[in-house]
Amino acid sequence: SPRLPLNEINLGPVQADLSLVAGRYLESTLSLAGTQLRAQLRADLQKSRHYTFAAELAALPLAQLDSSLAGTLQGQLRASGGLDPSALRLDGQLQLLGTAYQGWQVGDLGLDLEYTAQRAQLLLSGKGLRAVCTLEQGDHLEGQLELNQALFHRDHINSLALSGNLKMVGRTSQLEKIAAEGLLSHLALRQGGWEIRAADTLHFTYADQRLRCEPFSLHTPAGVLHLEGSAGQDLLA
Repeated sequence: SPRLPLNEINLGPVQADLSLVAGRYLESTLSLAGTQLRAQLRADLQKSRHYTFAAELAALPLAQLDSSLAGTLQGQLRASGGLDPSALRLDGQLQLLGTAYQGWQVGDLGLDLEYTAQRAQLLLSGKGLRAVCTLEQGDHLEGQLELNQALFHRDHINSLALSGNLKMVGRTSQLEKIAAEGLLSHLALRQGGWEIRAADTLHFTYADQRLRCEPFSLHTPAGVLHLEGSAGQDLLA
């Protein structure tokens, strides 16, 4: 049955050193699986303020987050301001190298994170791929995805090439009401010696937990296939 990734995290041994200075300053050093993750924090507990926070990832295998993933994760995170979410500021730059999911190669990806004034933004970029997601006040969610001949491949025979875009909006407190619309201007799937290609642009929308596709055509080994329709949550689950 379908499942979400990152449900079997195995990060290995964790070591944390904590100390309290002058009865109010918390100093902490955290190390994960040796040197794969090192973080340092110094905070004023009385004023609920960060003095410094910095974390560094060094070649953490993605398989430790989920066995269906391959590649490594590295980068830095920094925070300043306060422990109160309204005052906290955070930014980071991460790199996912040699990324693959269930054997499908995605390639190298860059991930930029920013959090300020209770607004979080995530930017994911790679060859032919760019995605932006923002979260306001911990609830209002917006996202955009752009694909430009993005290529995913499993070997020299199996591959998927996509061009198109997607826009979505919703609330994390009401995920069932998320709405999205998008199009695929190019779709080419090669698998096991056969190929399927989109004959025209595919337009689709998602609302009320139902995916709707406008009429479109596919070139298949058996000829041109004309399709349209919709699918509800019972079929997408």
